[in-house]
Amino acid sequence: MAGFELGLKLTYCGNSSVGRARPCQGRGREFESRFPLKRPSSDRWFFCWNSTRWLLSKYYQTFAIFTQNMLIEYHPLKPFLPNEAKVLMLGSFPPKRNRWSMEFYYPNFQNDMWRIMGYLFYGDKYFFVNEDAQSFCREKIVDFCTKKGIALFDAAYAVRRLNDNASDKFLEVCSVTDIQMLLSEILYCKAIVTTGQKATDIIAGVMKCVGPKVGEKINFIYNNRPMILYRMPSSSRAYPMAIDKKAEFYQKMFCELELL
Repeated sequence: MAGFELGLKLTYCGNSSVGRARPCQGRGREFESRFPLKRPSSDRWFFCWNSTRWLLSKYYQTFAIFTQNMLIEYHPLKPFLPNEAKVLMLGSFPPKRNRWSMEFYYPNFQNDMWRIMGYLFYGDKYFFVNEDAQSFCREKIVDFCTKKGIALFDAAYAVRRLNDNASDKFLEVCSVTDIQMLLSEILYCKAIVTTGQKATDIIAGVMKCVGPKVGEKINFIYNNRPMILYRMPSSSRAYPMAIDKKAEFYQKMFCELELL
């Protein structure tokens, strides 16, 4: 009789020499009774099948978690490049979409970038916050960045999230952004601003220069083009610095670039 098949084919038969003594060996009948060769009952097969199915489900759950953690994410937004842009601001990579409050850069409502901008340029850190007090106003932000000449993108183009969050510490960069392509689209740009350590490390590597410390800048030449690289503090609340202190660094930078 053919047995159940799962990976390997098991076959049962009613006649075998395994565990069976010949008549001349004396107590063959007693020896044979200890090794029944009949097919197990349906209850035992049901138990085995359920156990196997449970083990497979646990295997696939583990595999799914592993592949999710190792999934490569590509940048979900197009570069924002106003024609008259004078500065290019680069973060590391957007947070997971479930943390977005709008379809634009720095979308996490817990991130203080647009509060800093509102405070510096309009004297109101809630200037870009919608009336529901739970999201940012994309239209106001886009209009502001276009008028001020602020281009936006991120230093990483493709990443793996190793801890299912937006922390730079747990971002594995698979592909960096083509900075040359971005700068070729904004010919009036004279400065790059990084808003985190990972973004700073990536840009310093691309530009073959030493990354500045927080709140500082360096001058460099890129394709015969004089540029300034600013390293600003991260606007994430996870970064250990008061928002007022962060605003001071951004204010100094914008004043030097004659945007404020």
